[in-house]
Amino acid sequence: MPSLDDSHPTLSRMFSVARIAGSKHHAIERWEIVTPHNSPGRSRPSWPTLVSAALVGEDCGVTDEDSWTDLDQAQFIFEALAKDHPSRVVTAFNDLFHTEDPFVEILKLFVTPESESDWGDFSDGSRFFRDQDIAISTRALRHKGALDVAYVKLVPDDGVYLTEVPRQDALAYVTLIWRPDLGGWRIHRIGMPAAPRDLPRTDHGSNSPSYDTDQVVELAD
Repeated sequence: MPSLDDSHPTLSRMFSVARIAGSKHHAIERWEIVTPHNSPGRSRPSWPTLVSAALVGEDCGVTDEDSWTDLDQAQFIFEALAKDHPSRVVTAFNDLFHTEDPFVEILKLFVTPESESDWGDFSDGSRFFRDQDIAISTRALRHKGALDVAYVKLVPDDGVYLTEVPRQDALAYVTLIWRPDLGGWRIHRIGMPAAPRDLPRTDHGSNSPSYDTDQVVELAD
């Protein structure tokens, strides 16, 4: 069973085989995949444009320099995630901080009620997500014996989106709790992963959804 501690965050065995833009099959195994979400400098033809044009044989003005990249691969995989996947929840939360004057009441819908006082007016969260370029892992880390708890890894957006070994440069982990009483996954904290015993759990893993990309981990004591 993999362990997860301050010095060696564990993430392994990425998933699936995808056929992309008429290319050969890409086996994505033992890869960590992250996607950027607030890096304006990464402007290029969007991956949906590249995919749709390739599938119908259109010329979308894409040059050799704009050919399919690791970034396109990572974004393609992100878009294939389930709609309620923890990484999508974190992405939506991040995106709110990049809108003009996000409403605190909407941000509150993403976090556990028990943590609202810690978030305050969300100014600390705003600085965290706005003041640095962040990439979000597409894998949910699920705690052994507490599958209603998930951790999503945040790393610097340095232009590396597919890696053969787990990245050791995590900025933070987002701890989420499956709260069916509140309608789904809720964010509890951002930092080091919080132990299940310290979380306001209500489901205890009995009904929490699972995903093909999950990795079961165990926090080191």
